[in-house]
Amino acid sequence: RNILNSLASSLQSSASSLQKYTVHFRYLHKFIPSDIHSLMSSLKDLKHLRKLDLDLLGLKLDSKSFQELSASFKSLTKLENLSLNFFNCETFSSLEMEALVQNFDSFESSLTSFSLSCDGCRNLDDQTLEKLSGGLKTLIKLSKIHLSFNSCRKIGDSGVENLTSVLSELSSLE
Repeated sequence: RNILNSLASSLQSSASSLQKYTVHFRYLHKFIPSDIHSLMSSLKDLKHLRKLDLDLLGLKLDSKSFQELSASFKSLTKLENLSLNFFNCETFSSLEMEALVQNFDSFESSLTSFSLSCDGCRNLDDQTLEKLSGGLKTLIKLSKIHLSFNSCRKIGDSGVENLTSVLSELSSLE
């Protein structure tokens, strides 16, 4: 538990110069939500960040964690590369996706590469992809994208068609 608080503190102290940040948490169930909220909230101080890689495998993230992460996006206007891995995140659903993408417009003039892996997130459905599609529409500089939804059995044809339609509208994709 002290690890996350120390990490959040060190982020705040190095915020003025940090340009790349990678976090790998794998199945660390001992962390309580308030610790994770603190870490997500501390990202907002990294105004010069160009690359963010969050690997949150198997964590039981609550809605507030996704809201804190999204709120931090407002400050990350120089971000060029965003990679998010929510492998086996049982709590990830359309509500969390909506919270996650609500501030994607902060990246509209900077983000060129986006990766989202939600393999094994069993609560994702067509509505989740609709929310994601809405966020992706704002990323006008996006040239590379990687999306993975393996074992998300609730996603059907309409969700994939909606996502495909939005991706075809992004003229900067390679």
